[in-house]
Amino acid sequence: RFPQTYRALAEEIEAAGFVPGVWLAPLQAHTYSRLGRHRQDLLVPGADGYPVTVGQHALLDFTLPEVHDILREWFGGLRAAGFRLFKLDYIYADYLAVMNHCADRTRGKAGIIRQGLEVIREAVGPESHILNCGAPVECALGLADSARVTTDIHTFWGHVKHNARQLSARLWQNGRLWRIDPDFAIIRCA
Repeated sequence: RFPQTYRALAEEIEAAGFVPGVWLAPLQAHTYSRLGRHRQDLLVPGADGYPVTVGQHALLDFTLPEVHDILREWFGGLRAAGFRLFKLDYIYADYLAVMNHCADRTRGKAGIIRQGLEVIREAVGPESHILNCGAPVECALGLADSARVTTDIHTFWGHVKHNARQLSARLWQNGRLWRIDPDFAIIRCA
């Protein structure tokens, strides 16, 4: 629902001297989206056969070949349009906890997520930058170039202190596993 084509947006961003980037939640399908309403066979089912949900989002079954095709189309299309930075968000542990009935039950939950991330990496190519935002380390290591290591920052001192503790505990990862992303800094004056 962008006001112009992806390519036009990427060109505008490039013309301003920046690298085009996009924030995505590749595991989620809103229950009222086209996939959520019409392609429930592509979603992770619960024990009752209906898609499991976390909030208002169902989860794509990363073990299905058709889901791989969709990921290749989405991410390959964005890459072809000129996007080079892909922030992959909302691949959280509470989502993995409900993934008990995927089509391929030979993989563990981390392996299922890793399989989807491998398809995404293949689609965007090695020259693109993937920022992992939420996927457990074992799912994204070697596929993501960087990772968010703190929660979202806000203008409350408690959030700043919380993020500072998270950052200090994960600082060792920088340059060893990937580049770390501590969200952003908040600077205020009188």
